[in-house]
Amino acid sequence: MSTARLRIYAAAFCMDAAAYGANLLLPMRALKSFDAGPLELGLIGTIIQATYTNVCILRERRSSRWLLFRLSISATASGGSTSQPRFSG
Repeated sequence: MSTARLRIYAAAFCMDAAAYGANLLLPMRALKSFDAGPLELGLIGTIIQATYTNVCILRERRSSRWLLFRLSISATASGGSTSQPRFSG
């Protein structure tokens, strides 16, 4: 495998791990420390997912500029249905 491909995989793994870790740990910390209710817990998850989606969209746009088809597909898949691939060519 090429070094560039390994860096792409590592970056995607780190981004996913950070998002999932925040999704798990922040609400647990809010319950324990702040005695958060359902509304606060829902807002924490919403903010985390909105940030994650925006990062995926920005990553997809950057990859489209570089004409990397596979990276664009992975960014679209990791962004769910919120990002659309843009291919110039």
